[in-house]
Amino acid sequence: MFATMNSVRWSHALLGFGFLRIASAFLTQPQFKADKFVGKWYTIGISVKGGGVKNTYSHLVTVELEESGELGITVEKPEDSCAKIQFNLLVGEKPGKYIRDTGTQRNTITIIETDYDSFCILGTETDLVNTLNLYSRHEDVSDEVKAKFEYYIKCLDFPTNRIVYFSKQESWC
Repeated sequence: MFATMNSVRWSHALLGFGFLRIASAFLTQPQFKADKFVGKWYTIGISVKGGGVKNTYSHLVTVELEESGELGITVEKPEDSCAKIQFNLLVGEKPGKYIRDTGTQRNTITIIETDYDSFCILGTETDLVNTLNLYSRHEDVSDEVKAKFEYYIKCLDFPTNRIVYFSKQESWC
């Protein structure tokens, strides 16, 4: 709880000085540890600036740490006959910042805040769309974590009226 309050105070202080978002880059989780980030995460919510949300179902995302430092990502989609999407996130300019290169587009993914055990808030930047994403180690998150997510949405000037909390899947793959 103390660490959470400190991060919120730090974010609030930075917001006051206009530093929470510099240029087009999200602030990265201090001292991010990729080895603690591996494992299973559920998609919980999203806010989109510059686009819309096509899929409103929660997905299970598995994160693996490659020897190169890249993150191997597998997304399971039960609503699509258990289709799996796999890709790697390339190491960015500092810990907690990654690049997804699709060949036609480069997305920057930034781990904004995580406690590694229960939640993660990350930002994704493309040329046209920016998103804030909430992930959890469980299918639900506490109201406190949702409030933190919504706080970041407001601080980063994302649309508060376009927050989508994903529907739970009836069954998993």
